[in-house]
Amino acid sequence: MAKRANMFASQEIVGTREDLSDMIYNIDPTETPVVSAIGVGDGGGNTLFDWQTDSLAAPSNTNAKIEGEDASASALTPTVRLNNYMQISDKVYGVTGTANALDSAGRSDELDYQRLKKGVELRKDVEAVLTGIYQAKAAGGNSAARKTGNFASYIKTNVVVGSGGAAPAGDGTDVPVPVASVFSETVLQNSLQEAWQNGARPTQLFMPAALKRVANGFTGRADTVRTLDTDKVITANVDVYVSEFGSLNMIPCRDIKSDMVLGIDPEFACINYLRQFETNPLAKLGDSEREQMLVEYGLEVKNEKAHFAMYGVTAS
Repeated sequence: MAKRANMFASQEIVGTREDLSDMIYNIDPTETPVVSAIGVGDGGGNTLFDWQTDSLAAPSNTNAKIEGEDASASALTPTVRLNNYMQISDKVYGVTGTANALDSAGRSDELDYQRLKKGVELRKDVEAVLTGIYQAKAAGGNSAARKTGNFASYIKTNVVVGSGGAAPAGDGTDVPVPVASVFSETVLQNSLQEAWQNGARPTQLFMPAALKRVANGFTGRADTVRTLDTDKVITANVDVYVSEFGSLNMIPCRDIKSDMVLGIDPEFACINYLRQFETNPLAKLGDSEREQMLVEYGLEVKNEKAHFAMYGVTAS
């Protein structure tokens, strides 16, 4: 049926206002699981910070003494002193006076909106620095930035590097040189056994998405996201892996290096801050406002034997 004669329709109207939603939709990920897990340390009074580690002598199964025998002192080993540098990461942003004065949909103040976005981005950068690359510490200078050594430059004992690969020295000065190997349940169990043998009890297992999918197929899985009494739901995710050497929360990470798996005990790692996240206005050079958001931070791996790592591992 045609429109009745002389009925004014919407498509004929001149001057219809836009219908723009007063919301801004952003689905980009904001999680920082590793940074959130390890927490904040109490170091951070200098650009270079130190800590000490120690270990027990191996148990002796020949420790038997003759009655009345003179006591003789055993050789003692000193503690190991380690250090790391603070790294500065920042975000600089600005808006013109006009842009900030506009009545924009979804935000009342453009500078405030950009500040919020950059804060999330900066936290994601810190996560990526600690887990997304192999990075050794660097003192920096007038022409080079200081860099904090990340997990890959400190975890050396309980590691998988592939046949012919090399582990890092463990003092932050270098990174692993792995040879590609396949991630499997056997590899995970061997790593857990080695870590347990050395006194470790990691509770968090961080891995990239492709390796998390491999872990979902482990036959020894202990728990899943949910159990529903229905044939219409397929559960294909593992939350917790329970072995004879302890339980691990299995956590997928978007920013972790694609060939690395980290088994972390949060009690034995933290981030130290020389300067917490702060926002500083920059010099006003005209009709605009600029700000710099920055953080100065460094990773402290309190005892690398408390953790384990797989370097160079692939899904197949």
